[in-house]
Amino acid sequence: MIEGLHFDWQGQKLQDHLLLRVEHHNGRSAFYERMVTTLHGDGAFDDLPEPSGSNFTRGRDNPAEDAKTRAERHRVRARLFRAQALSVSVGETYRLSSADLEDIEAAEWIP
Repeated sequence: MIEGLHFDWQGQKLQDHLLLRVEHHNGRSAFYERMVTTLHGDGAFDDLPEPSGSNFTRGRDNPAEDAKTRAERHRVRARLFRAQALSVSVGETYRLSSADLEDIEAAEWIP
């Protein structure tokens, strides 16, 4: 009996995919870092007062802080994918589930 959907990926294919995700997330991080520099460059958001209230989230009200947060998230994702790519044995075959494919941002491979 076969349970669930599983996808066999060659190690080299998996490593190549993970390294592409590293490039993607590094690029997105750089984009958001440039946005932070641009937004801080004109000083438009530097001196915003801190509103009171327990529901306040500065990133939502301050585009520079939001971009800074997004840049950091992409840096973290890039480091995660790099670590995964470096741990792949290229001569092996990896059996991945749909959830695994989602985790490695390979949704285009999910039927």
